[in-house]
Amino acid sequence: MNEALLQYIWKFGLFDHKELQTLCGKNVTVVHPGYHNSNSGPDFTHAKIQIGDTLWVGSIELHINGRNWYEHRHDNDPAYRNVILHVTLQSDQHTFKCLDNQHIPCIELEKKIDARLIEKYTMLMNSRQPVACAAFLADTPESEKNVAIEKMGIGRMEEKYRAIAEMLQQTENDWEQVGWRLMARYLGSGIHGDALEQTAASLPVRMLMKHSDNPIQIEALVFGVAGFLNENFTEEYPLTLQREYRYLKKLHNLHELNPGLFKWARTRPANFPTLRLAQLAAIGSRWSGFFRKLLEEDSNFLSKFFETLNIHPYWKEHYRFEEKAKNPYVRVGQTTQNLIAINAIAPLLFAYGKHTGDEKLTDKSLEILNSLKGEKNHITRLYAQYRWHAQSAFESQGLLHLKKNYCDKKKCLHCTIGHFWLKRQA
Repeated sequence: MNEALLQYIWKFGLFDHKELQTLCGKNVTVVHPGYHNSNSGPDFTHAKIQIGDTLWVGSIELHINGRNWYEHRHDNDPAYRNVILHVTLQSDQHTFKCLDNQHIPCIELEKKIDARLIEKYTMLMNSRQPVACAAFLADTPESEKNVAIEKMGIGRMEEKYRAIAEMLQQTENDWEQVGWRLMARYLGSGIHGDALEQTAASLPVRMLMKHSDNPIQIEALVFGVAGFLNENFTEEYPLTLQREYRYLKKLHNLHELNPGLFKWARTRPANFPTLRLAQLAAIGSRWSGFFRKLLEEDSNFLSKFFETLNIHPYWKEHYRFEEKAKNPYVRVGQTTQNLIAINAIAPLLFAYGKHTGDEKLTDKSLEILNSLKGEKNHITRLYAQYRWHAQSAFESQGLLHLKKNYCDKKKCLHCTIGHFWLKRQA
């Protein structure tokens, strides 16, 4: 037993309420347990407790052992002056002092808690499985899984909303720039995500718009800032990019990234950094008004956008500069498009909807996720072992959130599935 579990038991009333008394012998009725306080001060606030014939309204403090009250120095802390009841697992004292010699009554819950609940919680905390509830997850009713995945899917989007809010602070609330950076990151398919985002961050959208009528200049900007135009070329296309970039570098006071940020080893040709940069340049050439169209158009906008990208013909016969080879991967593939839709477009719409209070946009973002098939990765395969299959991208994103924020941190007390099984034991 730890204090977190004791707080959980109190919050949900998972103890025997019959013949509940203070250690001084007064009858106790829990009218309302109060609201869990995650900040400093008493554990629960605005509780309503009837002690004897008197209804008290105030705070509740919980401890495993009554002596913790004095060990934590609550007796001299003004924040605890409003405590009306001290709830302990066990205590050898009947009342506790606070400021002004106020005597606070105490109840003991040790004999009021079902031992099976504690056993179940101990099993969860001691589990060495990647999912603590693996032993009974497969037996969890579908209705409970559906409630959990809905909560986790929204939690995942809220988490991404907070990340986008940080990016907005970095870009002075420039939604176009944030969208451009997100697009670049997930065009990188994980392998080149950081490098492509750094490339996009070094090229403000406002700068690109100044050269939107000249795709070659945008290609020069992208390849140049990425550090790929410092070689001795012989072919006309890379030489042209090199000349343009030298001019643009002086014009905009640009600095190159270290090309070593991009990975070549064990990378499939479709993911070669040169091809991803060519695709990013094509996207940059078409970026004008992208965010506005994203807000206004239907969910097919993204696929139409990628279908009409004009990637330079050079890359149909090259994987790298100065190395000829037929390239069937020049277009942005469907897998990458889905990755961008899930991780960039849907979160961007959700964030803007939250920011502006437009529920239509948050709903639109969730519709996009629900329209796409569930992702296949080691996390979704793990839960599939326990008969929990992600049918849509919304569900697979929910499973990612569940694993990262709950299972990995053993936050079973805050998880819908954990709550179902613990409550069942009580």
